[in-house]
Amino acid sequence: MLASPLPITPLKSLRPYRTNWLIDVKILHLWRQYHTKVGETIEMFLVDSTGDKIAATVKKDQIMNFQRKLKQGNWNLISTFNLSPTYGSVKLSELKWKIVFTSRTSVNPSDNISDDMFFSFASYDAVLTGKQAENVLFDFFGQVVDCGEIKEITTTNKPTTKIDFHLRNSEDTRVLCTLWGTCAHMFSKACHESTDGIVFCLLRFAKVNQYNDAWSVQNHWDCSQVIINPEITEAEDLRKLLSNDGLQLTIMDSLQKKVFWAKPKKEELEEYPIKTIEEVLHAFEVGMCRTTCTVIEVDRDYCWAYIACKKCNKKTIAEQGIKMEDENHKPAPKFSCEVCCQFVKNVTTKFWIYLKIKDKTGEAKCMVFDSFAADMVGMQSSELLNNRYDLLEDPEAIPLEVLSLEGKTFEFLLSIELKNIRGSSTIYNVAALCSKGLNSDFEILPSDTYINPSSMLSGGQGSSMITDGSEPSDVDASTSSTPSSKRGSSNMVEGDDQSSTSKKHCSGQKVEDATAAGVSKELNSLFS
Repeated sequence: MLASPLPITPLKSLRPYRTNWLIDVKILHLWRQYHTKVGETIEMFLVDSTGDKIAATVKKDQIMNFQRKLKQGNWNLISTFNLSPTYGSVKLSELKWKIVFTSRTSVNPSDNISDDMFFSFASYDAVLTGKQAENVLFDFFGQVVDCGEIKEITTTNKPTTKIDFHLRNSEDTRVLCTLWGTCAHMFSKACHESTDGIVFCLLRFAKVNQYNDAWSVQNHWDCSQVIINPEITEAEDLRKLLSNDGLQLTIMDSLQKKVFWAKPKKEELEEYPIKTIEEVLHAFEVGMCRTTCTVIEVDRDYCWAYIACKKCNKKTIAEQGIKMEDENHKPAPKFSCEVCCQFVKNVTTKFWIYLKIKDKTGEAKCMVFDSFAADMVGMQSSELLNNRYDLLEDPEAIPLEVLSLEGKTFEFLLSIELKNIRGSSTIYNVAALCSKGLNSDFEILPSDTYINPSSMLSGGQGSSMITDGSEPSDVDASTSSTPSSKRGSSNMVEGDDQSSTSKKHCSGQKVEDATAAGVSKELNSLFS
């Protein structure tokens, strides 16, 4: 008897503890992106019928398998994929996950033919008052009031271009906007070619930025779309409201306007500074610190273990077999390795536990890998799983030995990475287990070097679409905090001109050389 069809799952219900999900989604935006570290990828923004949005990626090894099946604007039934946490300074929605296509992913046409564009418009007042979330992309629309000239600038040691302009709404509230890269040239051309001086602009997947205490809207590299004179209801309504205004476009010259660390030796642990959770959350230096905390609970959004290929040590994907009528005679699952590109028989179980932790100053999340988790639990993950692979697909089927961590107090060596400083990730990797089984009535000594975050600098026209083709750039505006015996040479680093006030930044701080290979063997093998 063949397995029954998978039910369609809403995007907000997806969790990474399993891979055999089925979703019915529309491709809102699709583009190709190139990065020196991972090569070319296909990036997408997907939305389901409820309006929830999620990002998805097809890695370079899988592009040939999916490039003809994926088309912007189409609805598709997509099944069997991985889910990974969203990283980066901004995200598409409040959903915590990103879809990653694998060799087992299936893409088929859907019967859904809705033409809804699923806009998420931000209000002008929310942008101007700073109430619009800085790390979530949104849509923005208005009439172009004025347009400056294109400027050539250098940011992160790379030349780029920008253009400033203002958009207004029906109440004549105006917001400064900035476009970068290819979008700047395309927008300038559209404004100069306007015959009646009336130009409407839709910014899709834009973000807010603060500079000199003023808020503005700008594109986020390849993620954003710029559509001139869009054929949408909002454009027609605004055109009617402003038809008697007489304001035309004015052309002006200008407008006002992951680090990995070496696994430390036991005798070196005492050299690392002690920090409270509050200090960890507000840290602006890349490095490691000791933190004493109590486990609130095991995070059930994640699985407590994973199956790894013994050959390459990478996470495998469980192939869903045929369900038998007799539940007591289920066949053993097959495991597919994306790196080895084949089904593998030699697999091993590894811990991968996410914990919610607290001390007297705050709460946070941390991730504990195999060797440290085994020390905490007191036994190996393979002993707990005992070939019962179905337990990894049930978020509630967590062994009692793992659940017994709740309420216990540990001293962790936490790794503070660039993604934590930028605010794109609130999960900290455990680089070492300093001590365990402590008295929960511990006394926390704040670090002498803690700096209050408030004292730091925050550093008749047709419709046409503009998509930036520039490469996203990462700005390392952080510093490292390592033991005195491990410190190297220091260099000054400039922040990104495009979002100089949106990144945590401390003037005059030095960036120390971070040349260590990895937090631990597990970190290197899983995320390399």
